[in-house]
Amino acid sequence: MGAIIGRKDESAELMRIYNRNQAQLVAVYGRRRVGKTYLIRELFKDKFAFYHTGVSPIELDGKNLLSAQLSAFHSSLVRYGSQEKTYPKDWMEAFDRLISLLSGRSKQEKFVERNGIGYAVDTLDEADKLVQSITDAEYIELYRNVKNIQKLILDGAYTRKTLQDAIIEVLENACTPVQNRYQDHI
Repeated sequence: MGAIIGRKDESAELMRIYNRNQAQLVAVYGRRRVGKTYLIRELFKDKFAFYHTGVSPIELDGKNLLSAQLSAFHSSLVRYGSQEKTYPKDWMEAFDRLISLLSGRSKQEKFVERNGIGYAVDTLDEADKLVQSITDAEYIELYRNVKNIQKLILDGAYTRKTLQDAIIEVLENACTPVQNRYQDHI
């Protein structure tokens, strides 16, 4: 991780929320140019199933905000593999495209991509092109990541996490709906 200075409490809170391993919406807000995006990118690196940074109205200088935001969101979708050629006409269509994109990948594909231990392709032709284009540095990084995951598997980290999640789910389901609500504010 890069040097995140003066954000120990925020980093700990974000990691606490992340380690719950359940769906969460976290809004990180504050003044411009104080390091919000940097904090998120450095803290979570490749753990995103999808990542998008909004467009600031200040940067648009009077241009159509909705159009610019949807255009930027479309670019993020394409970066993550969307084949759509046109911009979404509204946010409902944009989020439908995101759901379609994310649900089209298996848990195994997401695990491989999130942990940087390989690539998910649809055809042998894609695989061949990918193998031909990989650099030595990319190969070394893949190798290191595989070794790290191998160690976690052999140490039982994933088994422990699965058991912890199961126990938490059982305990949470025993709570009444009011007791089971989470509300975080960073």
